[in-house]
Amino acid sequence: MEENYYSSIQRMMIALPWLADFNKRMQSYIEQDFAAAVEFARDLSQARDMQDFVRIQTDYIQKCLQSFSAQTRDFSETYTNVTSGAIKAPSLYSPE
Repeated sequence: MEENYYSSIQRMMIALPWLADFNKRMQSYIEQDFAAAVEFARDLSQARDMQDFVRIQTDYIQKCLQSFSAQTRDFSETYTNVTSGAIKAPSLYSPE
């Protein structure tokens, strides 16, 4: 029984590089979004009038939408690669 457990764990290790890559990408998204928010706050604090405020806010919203679009594309490509790789990988439950 214990041997089957470790054997199953070893077969599952095939997926861990994909999960590690996925986690790195998600961490990168979070860091990018946080940096953009900090930059926005800094820029907003330097607004001289309402026109500046609106321009800075509009620019930030556009950057967020572009970033979200790029992150969604990247996430979709990663997810597609992971799922297609999982389909090609040997079954974790194949009898020995």
